[in-house]
Amino acid sequence: MKNKNLQGKWLIRDISHNNMKKGFPGFWLFEIEEEKVIFYRDFSLKKPEFQLKLGNLCFLTLKDEVSHEFTVVNENQIIIYSEGKYNDKEVTFESNYDRLLPTKTNLTKEEIEAITYVMKINNNKREQVFSFSKKFNSETKSFFAIEEIDKTLFLCSYFSGMKNASLAIKEITMDSIKLYPTSIFEIEITRYKKK
Repeated sequence: MKNKNLQGKWLIRDISHNNMKKGFPGFWLFEIEEEKVIFYRDFSLKKPEFQLKLGNLCFLTLKDEVSHEFTVVNENQIIIYSEGKYNDKEVTFESNYDRLLPTKTNLTKEEIEAITYVMKINNNKREQVFSFSKKFNSETKSFFAIEEIDKTLFLCSYFSGMKNASLAIKEITMDSIKLYPTSIFEIEITRYKKK
């Protein structure tokens, strides 16, 4: 895959090391713009964590030294390899990233915010009924909001006024929400129907 086909924004799916259990490190996004590779941990994308340069299947430091190698899985997924330490042992970290694409939907933001959904996590072990709003729920001290980066919508959850999760949405309809994949937990979101 040519470097020009890597242009755009990429969101972390999971991270692992030496074939150990995968984990979710929170919000990490990088953007490839020409030869610049800019990494962010901040959803607003206003505060870059660091910047690298795009090489041939690698990212380079600004001094042209190899910083991270990567593998292109397909046009919408790459794996970045980086060396580091875990429990005082040298390991190779593998970070899976998905290309951010516009969320598929025929609904307006206002229509989405008018729907009540039910979220089932890890095969119904946990279930939560919610709708999108910026209104604080005094009972749970939380709320859910729809936010976006470019044309990708995100399900963002807030607890005690702080954002604690930002999950990218692949598709949203009147009946369901399909999130970008994660290997950490399974989430199914469907329209809530009163029993």
